[in-house]
Amino acid sequence: MKRNFLSTLLNFLLILLLSPSVIAQKNESVSDTLRKGAVRIFLDCQSCDMNFTRQQINFVNFVRDVKEAQVFILITQQNAGSGGMQYTFTYQGLDIFKGMNDTLVYTTSPDETSTIVREKKTNMLKLGLMKYVARTPVFSQIEIINNSELEREEVTDKWNNWVFTLSTEPQFRSEESDKQLNLRNGLNITKVTPDIKIELELDQFYSRRRVPVIKCPIEITCFRIDKYHVSVSYVNYFPGCIVHDQNQ
Repeated sequence: MKRNFLSTLLNFLLILLLSPSVIAQKNESVSDTLRKGAVRIFLDCQSCDMNFTRQQINFVNFVRDVKEAQVFILITQQNAGSGGMQYTFTYQGLDIFKGMNDTLVYTTSPDETSTIVREKKTNMLKLGLMKYVARTPVFSQIEIINNSELEREEVTDKWNNWVFTLSTEPQFRSEESDKQLNLRNGLNITKVTPDIKIELELDQFYSRRRVPVIKCPIEITCFRIDKYHVSVSYVNYFPGCIVHDQNQ
């Protein structure tokens, strides 16, 4: 009885001791997978604190050879007219990101300390990387938050939430024996608010076709408003035209 109890107790303690190790190995495996899929960047910046940058931007892989990089980043600086410094961030996509290029600019204020400048430069570098990180598995580990000092601004809509959309689609076909003009117009009016939703739609179709009957050209005109199912069509014979019945 005691042996069974001691055996059960030892097994329970063994499970408790091994569980954290198994969980840690699983987390390490997931972390390794994400790390392999992270963006590889080559950063060319003479004014950057690279140790600080690597610590703050831990969701990418920094490489020492530009040939291994997926994004090449060049950060340059020049004096600004306001008395501060202007930093230009040039992003060049390589490998799978080829053609995805961007340029961002950050201008410091004369009264900003070196610590603040370092932090803002790093934040700007992060923002420019988001378009690349969003296309990798690492995006699931990224959370974007805004400064709590920013307040929501109420926007005044001069149109009072009314939205008007006009569309037109003309088509014209011309041949020796057949000429046709089609014109489709549309008007969409909507108003969507938390309290009300209104949507009005009006479609109009106009078709005009000119074809010869024996030696007599005629015009066939069709006018239709789809929303109200109004349809009008007529045949116009040109003056002085004699129409022959083909069945005679």
